[in-house]
Amino acid sequence: MRGRRHVSSKVPLADLGEAGERLCARLGDTRERSFHRSSRSSDGEVVSEARRLVQSIAGARAHGWDDAAPGASAVCESIDWPEHSRAVWAASLREASDARAHAGEILVGEPGDRRHAVIPDAPLFSDARPNADIFSRR
Repeated sequence: MRGRRHVSSKVPLADLGEAGERLCARLGDTRERSFHRSSRSSDGEVVSEARRLVQSIAGARAHGWDDAAPGASAVCESIDWPEHSRAVWAASLREASDARAHAGEILVGEPGDRRHAVIPDAPLFSDARPNADIFSRR
C-alpha cells in the first residue's frame, strides 16, 4: 500500500503458509472491528521480507510486489467468516422474534384496514384473512 491506496494484488495468506503467519505477527498497528482484523507496517525491513515471501510463493500472480517504492507498507487482513455468520444468524433471530415489530397486525394490517400494513397486498391463504398463518404463528 501507498498511503491508503492498494498498489499491488492481494495474496491469500493461506498461500504463504507458516511464513506468512509469522510475518503477519510481526506487523504492528493492528485494528480490529467486529470480525475484521487489519495489521500494517511501513518498516522497510518488514516490507522487503513480505515482498520476497510473496514473490517466492505467488510468482507471476503477485502483481506490484516487485516495486520497493518509499512509503510502501505491508498489510495483513483477515475476516472471521464463520463467526460473522453466527452473529448475523443470532441477530436475525432476535429481530424476527420481536412481536412488537413483527406482529400479524403490523405485517398485514387489521381486517378491513390494510393501508398502514407492512405488506399491504398480502395474499389470502385461509380464513378469508390476509396470510392467516402469520397470526397463528406457523
